[in-house]
This record gives sequence, structure tokens and C-alpha cells, in this order.
Amino acid sequence: MPNSLKIIDTIRSLWRGGQTTEALHYLVSKVPEECYTEEFLISKACLIQISDTEEYELKDAEECLKLACEFYTNSFEAHFELGKFYDTVMANPQNGLRYLLAAKEILNMQLKEVEQAIQECS
Repeated sequence: MPNSLKIIDTIRSLWRGGQTTEALHYLVSKVPEECYTEEFLISKACLIQISDTEEYELKDAEECLKLACEFYTNSFEAHFELGKFYDTVMANPQNGLRYLLAAKEILNMQLKEVEQAIQECS
């Protein structure tokens, strides 16, 4: 298993075990910021929100999710997570709606691609 998959597996294992602060520290220590993928950015944001660490604030989680949306413009998950973050965590449904509508549009585009591929198979 490549190193990045081992890192993801370890983070998921710690997270599932309720060791969210340890999972966050492991992610930060093993993955340089310039190497963050969409999954790492979203995972870091989620771990910041649920961990007991005082090293990070909600604005850090917001920044991770914004970066995920910026770098991965066609990511349903990044836009969905940022929309839910604004709506439920930050109590800002207007901002949340903006990103949730973007997530819906991305999902609709992906669905059209699937429908086209199905037609091509027929």
C-alpha cells in the first residue's frame, strides 16, 4: 500500500476509534500542506470541528473547506461540506445555501455524464 494510503487508513482508524485529536495531529504531522488533496482538506476540516484540540479554531476548518472548493472546483463533497458547515456550524444559512446549490449543480452535471455513458453503452 502506498504511503498516502497508509496515512489515510491510519487517520480513518483513529477517527473511528474516537481519537479525533490524535487523528488531526497525525494528519498534520504526516502530510505537508502543499500536498493536501481534497480528501485531506475535508478530513482536516471535519477533525478540527470535532476534536478537543485548542490549536485550531473553526476559521481553520472553514479555510480548509474553502481551499477544497477552490482547488477542486468540481467537487460535490467539498461544496456540500462547506455548505453544511456554514448552515449548521456557523448558523449562516444564506452562505450555506450558496455552496449547497453549487454542490447540487455539480451533482446534476455528474448525473448527466452518467446518463450519457449509459446511453453510449446501449
